[in-house]
Amino acid sequence: MDDLALAALPLPIAPGPNTRVFVVRIDEARGTVSWDPAVA
Repeated sequence: MDDLALAALPLPIAPGPNTRVFVVRIDEARGTVSWDPAVA
């Protein structure tokens, strides 16, 4: 998955008190992309 495809993905983030921030982890060796909830 290239950068353009990543940029096209909808982010599960909405403004407000319950905003969730996700960290994108890209494993180029395996060709996988995972979304991990970030701890604020």
